[in-house]
Amino acid sequence: MGRLVPEIQKFQEMADKFWQDFDKADTCFDQHSLSLHGKPSGPDQSRQHDKESARLRREFAKKSPYCTLGD
Repeated sequence: MGRLVPEIQKFQEMADKFWQDFDKADTCFDQHSLSLHGKPSGPDQSRQHDKESARLRREFAKKSPYCTLGD
């Protein structure tokens, strides 16, 4: 478990940055689809939110989905 700590921290930092940019939604992380959810405001931020959420989902899935953060 100790060797996974840096990887888990990296995922948590990516999520924290995402939520800093887009705030947290009521359901901020879906562990089944490995998706982060924020509360974007306006069409431009919504597009950016969707792109960043998809990018992070791919990042989580390709690396170590068992290491991704929980709620």
